[in-house]
Amino acid sequence: SRVAQTVLLAALDLELEFAAGEAIHTENSHKFDAAQLAVLATASGFAPVKTWLDARGWFSSNLWVAA
Repeated sequence: SRVAQTVLLAALDLELEFAAGEAIHTENSHKFDAAQLAVLATASGFAPVKTWLDARGWFSSNLWVAA
């Protein structure tokens, strides 16, 4: 974060605080299909909440929450 800030994720009713200079991890890029992602989420203690796909369905961004 370039500055100290508070970020609200309204869909999760979650407010996050970031300090100036704090690192923010934004991405992991891996090759999985939808079924593999569901298994991975569950096996690692998360619940899939939402998936966003590109127009071709080739790429996804996924929101998981701790279960």
